[in-house]
Amino acid sequence: MAQAQTPLNEPKTRMKTAKKSTQESRSLYYDAWLRLKRNKAAMVGLFFVILLVVVAIFAEVIAPHDPYAQNLEYRLKPPTAQHLLGTDDYGRDILSRIIYGARVSLMVGVYLGRHRPHHRSAAGSHSRLLWRKSRQHNYAAL
Repeated sequence: MAQAQTPLNEPKTRMKTAKKSTQESRSLYYDAWLRLKRNKAAMVGLFFVILLVVVAIFAEVIAPHDPYAQNLEYRLKPPTAQHLLGTDDYGRDILSRIIYGARVSLMVGVYLGRHRPHHRSAAGSHSRLLWRKSRQHNYAAL
């Protein structure tokens, strides 16, 4: 025999439906954040992206030398205490140039990722074409 629905059973049913509706009302961003937190590799990647953004924002404070200043006396020097990653052909500090290069990389990435999807596909097609031509050139030399 089936039990008749009584007023005592109603609040339980309402509580269950209320609980379901709050779970379904989570935002898409919150749900994505919960899934991201469970993936350790994604969290490591997020840490490095945040680190890159912080380095790019504070490049003027972090960089040990002017990335554009040339000093031919220090040309092609190996890493030292003064130049942690060494110097390039013109005596410029490589670490400073990498730090300032993060700014340019992030600006290009944001510009191509957000504003110009057709440029993004054109840049990818062009780079693929250049790669194919370079491969053909290498095979022709053999």
